Amino acid sequence: WSAVDCMCSAGYHGSGSFVCHLCQAGYYCPGGRDPVPCPHKSLSSVGAAAVDGCGCVPGYTGTKGVCLVCPIGSYCTGGDSVLHCPDKSTSDVGASKCACAAGYRGSDVFACQDCPTDEYCPG
Repeated sequence: WSAVDCMCSAGYHGSGSFVCHLCQAGYYCPGGRDPVPCPHKSLSSVGAAAVDGCGCVPGYTGTKGVCLVCPIGSYCTGGDSVLHCPDKSTSDVGASKCACAAGYRGSDVFACQDCPTDEYCPG
């Protein structure tokens, strides 16, 4: 046995010869020498040990680092959530929040009001 034979545990990376570092945010470390970047449009917290520790960023949805753009009419707050916009509100593709739809107005998407007849409300 020698220090060269040692490997860092999952959640850590480094040479293994008594020098292992906690895996930094945005990466996962299955153990061993090098951290692995989280896949496209996903991030991790410090100490992630596997790709399933990489969660999708807002505007995207999925699991295990496979992130797809949030569909129109929905909003994605990150991770695997897909939430439908409330009545009288909508969103574009890749949205992390909804807005009142055309013909409605308001600052709270859960309480969009009809647009007055003498106003233009583009949404």
